[in-house]
Amino acid sequence: MKKLRIIIFNLSFIIIIFGQSILDDKTLLDPYLSINELIKYEIIASNIELEEDRPIFYAEVAYELYQIQSEIKDEFVDLTNRFRTYIKNNVSQDGLVEIIPINDMPVFNYQYEPIIINKKSIEVNLHQRQARILKKQYILTHRYIHSKLMKYKQQLNVLSIQESSELKLYKLDILEISLEDYSRSNDGSFYSDQTAFIQNIKLPKYDIKNSQHIKVLRDMNDNVSQIFWINADKSVNMMREYEYHELDRLVHIINWTENRITSETWFKDINKSYDFYNFIFNGIFIPHNNLDRITEIYYDDFQNIILYIFMDMSRNIIGSIDLIYELPNTLVKEIWYKGENIPTNIIREIELPIVE
Repeated sequence: MKKLRIIIFNLSFIIIIFGQSILDDKTLLDPYLSINELIKYEIIASNIELEEDRPIFYAEVAYELYQIQSEIKDEFVDLTNRFRTYIKNNVSQDGLVEIIPINDMPVFNYQYEPIIINKKSIEVNLHQRQARILKKQYILTHRYIHSKLMKYKQQLNVLSIQESSELKLYKLDILEISLEDYSRSNDGSFYSDQTAFIQNIKLPKYDIKNSQHIKVLRDMNDNVSQIFWINADKSVNMMREYEYHELDRLVHIINWTENRITSETWFKDINKSYDFYNFIFNGIFIPHNNLDRITEIYYDDFQNIILYIFMDMSRNIIGSIDLIYELPNTLVKEIWYKGENIPTNIIREIELPIVE
């Protein structure tokens, strides 16, 4: 869990930055707050007894969120560069690896600068508004990085590469924020259910309180990027993410439940499907970056892949692979099927040694 730094404002800092003697040497932020607690700063603010202390608190929150956001961006860029190098050094078939770009980090028009605390800034709630903006920026940045980290993990799984200490994929300790926090990070569009979404019958915002609904976010090309299934108590039952080819053709869907990936669908060949087709076609299968086959991947509670299903675009099953684990995270066997997943269709069984 990431702990917050103690913010101490000395007198010279107060005079130079804030220009007011309203601040003193105290800090209103608990140094042991987690980032999850920090982004719920409104609850803390409501319990601050002195009204004149709240602008100070909001200023501290905004500064802290800005600092954390800057740090995780730098760490993520460094990790991504190491991931790209790691993949290139450990995968011989480069053509089968989609290296994820790092130039699509969220960019915000509002750039943080400390705001002088004075009577006017307090009257217009400037510091509270700044904290709100920095919170939204942090959540959007977090959502982006979290999604990318999970893609890196998936890519290692698909390539059957074990994560090494050299890579340290989960170095960034920022995976605490829940799907509920993601679902509040953008206005989006609201619908009563899936049918209403398909028919584009939107719900007014005032109709979503205390009722089940779905929330839809879109990217810059107006493609659906995320769908949230939200319960009446505002908890998120499920989230679905969509990724597109550069020509806006859907290539990837990821399903999340309780902050875990439960399944994903690729509308193109991946390494495991290439291995499968290469086997059933006796080594004469030639990949060509096609977009006319589907691979579904299913995960267990430990985020291990337990099943691959290979289909054509009409969703006729070509085959599948069961992955058997003896202990959590210890793969011991693969069972390959041609056609339906039934014992009479088994075409290959691979026993894997247990590494002590």
